[in-house]
Amino acid sequence: MIDYVKEDVGNLVAVVITDKIKHDDFKALIPEMAKKINQCGRINFYLEIRDGVKWEAESFWSDINFNLRHARDIKKVAFVGNEQLEEKIIDLLKPLENAERRWYNYSEKQEALNWLRV
Repeated sequence: MIDYVKEDVGNLVAVVITDKIKHDDFKALIPEMAKKINQCGRINFYLEIRDGVKWEAESFWSDINFNLRHARDIKKVAFVGNEQLEEKIIDLLKPLENAERRWYNYSEKQEALNWLRV
């Protein structure tokens, strides 16, 4: 399940992923991100992944990356999660080589949002 965070304003897209992620969740997220890119140009992306989320990195990224068409449109990405999730997400970062990326623990959520707003 993908929930939008209320801080999702300006050029920031902020989501929290919980429970089981369905393909339809990504089908809804991608147009939202494309809309924000069309409105703002380059965007910043906050992605918080909760413990226990069931997803496969390859299928996750194949949907979220817009087939790499918009990789240059993402300026910063803040990933929030735990160390075990960090290891799984490393492969997801490859298409975002042009984006500045940082990893934050759950206790650093506000710091992550602040960094994306700068």
